[in-house]
Amino acid sequence: MTGVSGELHQIGANLVADAMEANGWTVRFLGSNLPHSSVVATIEESSADVLCISTTIVANLPSVVDLVRAVRSKLSDRAPKIVLGGAAYRLATRFADEVGAGESVTDPRRALALLCA
Repeated sequence: MTGVSGELHQIGANLVADAMEANGWTVRFLGSNLPHSSVVATIEESSADVLCISTTIVANLPSVVDLVRAVRSKLSDRAPKIVLGGAAYRLATRFADEVGAGESVTDPRRALALLCA
């Protein structure tokens, strides 16, 4: 679970990460505003099954594109499923499809239902 470079909000991501842990997931909450190289390195080290990217501000969507491309480029067939979440996707409803991410969600309950189904 992370927020992209430039993203400072993390309350929603914290809520989803905590709820995932309560449902038996092993979660690494990386925080927000990390360099993409750090996120990719953590995925490589952990062999993560899912990468959740939280984005609150629409202006940070280009950074999401960069992170998704970095993950796909570096990890190719070992890349985890990518789920996008946060308020930014209320205005960018087709964004996940356009960048090749699995799905986008806009509230913690929907994220939990998707991830813990």
